[in-house]
Amino acid sequence: MIHLMSDADELDKIQRALDLCIKGDWKAAHTLIDDLDHAMACWLHASLHREEGDLGNARYWYARAKKPMSADTFADERQVIQAAFLKFKEL
Repeated sequence: MIHLMSDADELDKIQRALDLCIKGDWKAAHTLIDDLDHAMACWLHASLHREEGDLGNARYWYARAKKPMSADTFADERQVIQAAFLKFKEL
């Protein structure tokens, strides 16, 4: 079940995964979020699979995140995810 409520550890994992993505280490980012069901983690997970070229898996994770598959560059999409995540944390 996808959820929006999070504990501090889950939010920290998502932030660390975003930081790793921005640095280009998507494999380590994937490892961090692979077991998370948070909507933001699912969105990032989708983006990682899209970058990997696994579009079937990407579609699955975009659907879980309730987001359309992005047509943006990976870097641009990560910036959008990062901005949405920071806004979410402010709530």
